[in-house]
Amino acid sequence: MFIKRVISITILVYQKHSGIGLFAGYGATFIRDAPFAGIYLFFYEGCKSWGNNYLSSHHLTVANAAVNMGSGIIAGMAATCTTQPFDMLKTRMQLKPSQYRNLIQSTVKIFRSTVLLKYVRHRGKPKCLFPISNMPALEHLLCQIKRHFKHIYLLTNAHTQGVFSDLNILYQSKHIQDEIIVMDANVFFRSDIDIIVVSSQNSNVILQTEDEVAIYFKISIDVLSQLVKQASEIGNISWMKRLKDFLISNQLSIAQTAPHLDLMEYYTDDCSLTEYLENWMGYRNRHIRKRAYARVGLMGNPSDGFYGKTISLLISNFWAEAIILPIRFPDDPKGTINIMSVSGTLGGFCSLQSIANREDYKKYASGDQLVLACIKAFYNYHSSMGITLDDREGFDLYYESNIPQQVGLAGSSAIITAVFNCLLELFEIDIPLPIQANIVLSVEQDILGITAGLQDRVIQAYGGLVYMDFNKEHMDKFGYGIYKPLDMHLLPDLWLAYANHPSDSGKVHNNIKQRFLGGDQEIIGAMKKFTELVDSALQALELKDYPALADLMTANFNHRRSIYGDKVIGADNLRMIGLAKNHHCVAKFPGSGGAIVGMWNGSNPAHRLDDLEALKIALVKEGYVFCHIVPKEI
Repeated sequence: MFIKRVISITILVYQKHSGIGLFAGYGATFIRDAPFAGIYLFFYEGCKSWGNNYLSSHHLTVANAAVNMGSGIIAGMAATCTTQPFDMLKTRMQLKPSQYRNLIQSTVKIFRSTVLLKYVRHRGKPKCLFPISNMPALEHLLCQIKRHFKHIYLLTNAHTQGVFSDLNILYQSKHIQDEIIVMDANVFFRSDIDIIVVSSQNSNVILQTEDEVAIYFKISIDVLSQLVKQASEIGNISWMKRLKDFLISNQLSIAQTAPHLDLMEYYTDDCSLTEYLENWMGYRNRHIRKRAYARVGLMGNPSDGFYGKTISLLISNFWAEAIILPIRFPDDPKGTINIMSVSGTLGGFCSLQSIANREDYKKYASGDQLVLACIKAFYNYHSSMGITLDDREGFDLYYESNIPQQVGLAGSSAIITAVFNCLLELFEIDIPLPIQANIVLSVEQDILGITAGLQDRVIQAYGGLVYMDFNKEHMDKFGYGIYKPLDMHLLPDLWLAYANHPSDSGKVHNNIKQRFLGGDQEIIGAMKKFTELVDSALQALELKDYPALADLMTANFNHRRSIYGDKVIGADNLRMIGLAKNHHCVAKFPGSGGAIVGMWNGSNPAHRLDDLEALKIALVKEGYVFCHIVPKEI
């Protein structure tokens, strides 16, 4: 029975891999076994000789069997430890010959996956969560702060509006009556200063080190209000410099100190912070790195999926990023494709074609689905054009995104676009922008069966501010719409708000799309109304007639609401729109739901900043997120 099994296995290996399959891992086996006997003999004879001499010189009596066994154990351990790496290589080459094809390629692959990738895995993690003495840095910081303060608040900012605006939000949303002390977090990890708690009758005080690193400052609500206005007027300069300049101009004396505080050093089990930063900086420079940014639909959406018109804007507040590291093995005929994200790793794809042939994308996480489907669309497009992609090198693909999910900011298409652009550069291919948008749309619409329109893909391909006309005749003739980039300086100041727990944005269009395709004249007429709003908005932008633009944004939302109804629009969205209206602002959906984009539309420009700050406070109180939009330049 055993002999028959050996014969059948031998025949199977021969049929699948030919005669060379019987020698898989031969090189690693030779390097392991040949030295093993020599190393074993060297240590065995050496240990036995030393043991006998030691016993003889000390007049000790020990059985020869014990000396021989001890020498054998030591020799076996030494030989095994020395040849273990080659044994591991041999085993992998024999079990997975398609991935581990020869000794050099296997060595490099294992080195990359176990050593180099430890730097990649930290990417995307907030540095405050990195461990210090087996505890996150943020937890150490909180433990230090709790020794000196009773109430502690952590403030984060959606973009670069500044710490003073955040502090004002804290005062208003938490109804704080007492004055607060704000400390620079770095102070707790400095080796040249101590923590000093100073009680002062002065309501505005700042304490700093000799090299002007602020230890803490205390400011009154009146001063804070002035700083918030000043920050909005003079732009994004160093908040600490602004604070010091302001307080010094009011003749505040600055105290100095330089006692000692023990410095806690960063470490993990296998990678120090310094090592991580140094290696990652060099590691990522060998990558192809692309970003695709979030977008807001200023006017016309959702008519992009109904042969309508839209005006769309790319914003730099949020983005998706993809990184490709080509795997180059000069002596290796074939590479592998590994896909990595913050949540884990997909690996072992032997070619682009192997990914394109898959149909089981739904079993993967949502982000991995998008990446795999993107590779499939990329491969299928070039196959249809008769272009053969040389993927013999293989590559590692890493992706991540900070775009809020399911709020209609084009987060899914951003991941796809970033990956797609990396693939274009990897294979040195140039595709016209309108065709790129079509391919990216096909990823979700055709491969994954997700309802989507062209607007997101067009703006992420072109960038900036774009007018889009999806005229049916033009689409049928050329396969894409009429896309006209606009001057971004025509835009007014815009803001964005979104819900923390939105619904799935991909479900919003479903019923309307079916009615449209079924020839429902009410829906067809309603979509034509959006095109009229877009043409009027384009004229308003070109004339910088912002009151007219505000009225058109309101009309766009009201028209959409009349089509979809309040149940589809959602209570959160209606509440955000209502809060905007209460604070002299207008707003509409930037996408399919979960967020609103707005602008101030008051009568007195002197009240604009106060109205926006009050709106931000009102939204934050109810659990929404607010940020000022920073357009993404081309």
